[in-house]
Amino acid sequence: INFKETFQAMVNNEIIVAVTGIPAETIQKTTYFIFDVNGKSKTENLLDSMLYNYALRKNQMLEDFKSVYSLNDKKDFTIIEFPFPSFPGIWLGKPFYTAQAKYAVFYKDFLVFCNTESGLQNYLYNMEEGDPLSADNRFKRVRSNTGNKSNISSYINVNRSLNLTNELVRTIKTFYLS
Repeated sequence: INFKETFQAMVNNEIIVAVTGIPAETIQKTTYFIFDVNGKSKTENLLDSMLYNYALRKNQMLEDFKSVYSLNDKKDFTIIEFPFPSFPGIWLGKPFYTAQAKYAVFYKDFLVFCNTESGLQNYLYNMEEGDPLSADNRFKRVRSNTGNKSNISSYINVNRSLNLTNELVRTIKTFYLS
């Protein structure tokens, strides 16, 4: 299976990298890599095929990579332990290196990867029960002002991202000084 071609067949038209839960030690931040899928059942089959081939090489079963997360005993989601955590950066380049794809879940028409299982569970809770970004008034205002004017959009809630800002500034300084 050609890894890059398989994922290109999965993506419809939108890829998102999000960073949330930014603690003082930014190495422990929660990252998401999200894309809308080009047919959910087709994407599930492609992903299962990829995982099945990996499981065979590792002498494991496909089911070993899957667990069920029950959200408030109302809805079950299958969380996949994804064996290729660095694939976003390898596939799409430097802007996507911060996203680690260690766990994955299908949510509506999206495939959501996260660097932690608890981060994925928090995502599912927030989307189903909590407070998704799309409900944030500041985000709505930014989104309406940018519309379809750009290919890459950035939204940062400065009040919640001071530690990330410090990390980015250090990275940029290191890059330019070396």
